[in-house]
Amino acid sequence: HPIQVRCLGRFVVTSGGHELSPVLNDRSCHKAWELLALLAARPDGAMPKDQILAALWPDTDEEYAMQNLHQTGSRLRRSLRSQVPDVDDDVVCNGRDGIYRLDPAQVWSDAHRFATLCSTAPKLTRERAIAALHQARRLYRAELLADQAYKWPTDRFAGVILRTHYAELYRQATCRMARLLCEEGQTGRAVSLYKGLLKLEPTVEDVVRGL
Repeated sequence: HPIQVRCLGRFVVTSGGHELSPVLNDRSCHKAWELLALLAARPDGAMPKDQILAALWPDTDEEYAMQNLHQTGSRLRRSLRSQVPDVDDDVVCNGRDGIYRLDPAQVWSDAHRFATLCSTAPKLTRERAIAALHQARRLYRAELLADQAYKWPTDRFAGVILRTHYAELYRQATCRMARLLCEEGQTGRAVSLYKGLLKLEPTVEDVVRGL
């Protein structure tokens, strides 16, 4: 993947080990970077236009907001291409179905990978599930976009509050991993996981029950 986006914790965009900047022709384009964060934070990397407008321009007339979205998407593509020559305009795709998407062949997101690992772990053998959950837990450095003042991570879209959603996935993944470790006879590691969760949420019922 030419571009890597990290949303779980501090928001960082990199390519080849170098951090990218929200700039275009020496001018800042922070709204374009926010659009990138929004799409990268979605578990599937896609979002309908109407939800993007509600997230990024909640108090703006729809026609004007649509113009803003078109211009912002264009700035994002140009900013990424100016810093990563290997990517093309499809890095951010505006589909005919009215859904904006990141091209998974060009953009890797820790949130996408984290969600995938959490959803596939229950289908794996115990050993492979433990490995997948361990990888997922390492990706979750802190709450979603912890260093950003964006409002939408705590707003509800299509029934989901993204920051809460990922925090809950992390809790479930940790509890699942602890249970699997107990089944493997690795009680010490399991207890350590439960205690780590209790430091974050001292009254979580299934964690207390696990201990």
